[in-house]
Amino acid sequence: MLARKAVTLIELLISVALLSLLLYTSFLAYRMQLRIFEPKKAKTSLDWLNYKRLKESIESMRYYVVYPQQEEDFILNKVVKTSFYFQGTPTSFSFITNNAIVNPNHDSLVKIECKDKKLLYTEEPLFKKMDFLNPNFTELAKQLTLATDIDCSFNYK
Repeated sequence: MLARKAVTLIELLISVALLSLLLYTSFLAYRMQLRIFEPKKAKTSLDWLNYKRLKESIESMRYYVVYPQQEEDFILNKVVKTSFYFQGTPTSFSFITNNAIVNPNHDSLVKIECKDKKLLYTEEPLFKKMDFLNPNFTELAKQLTLATDIDCSFNYK
């Protein structure tokens, strides 16, 4: 009787099948562990991302140029007002930016407001029919909640 020096094909298939089941089970257990820890990590990352995007939006506040309403003044290219548009109260402030969160690379009217322990971000792209001397939001404005369970107020100098 000769001694066996190799494994049969069936033994090889069985060992590969068992190894695959073991790897699949360990992969599922790993994914379940990630799901348990993921919400805490995602919330922190989302808060950091919202902070970063809000900071960039405020830092890119733009000069707000208003041209005259009369056509002859527009032809002569007279500028009535050139300044930063900024309106602030203790609970909110509004400004014009070109690096908005929802519509990046477009000039947008942005309002940041503390209301009911939430930090709310409202944004609307500027458009031609807007009252440029006193811009205001319409029903097209997008609103995001950047933070919850927060007490905040704004101070201006």
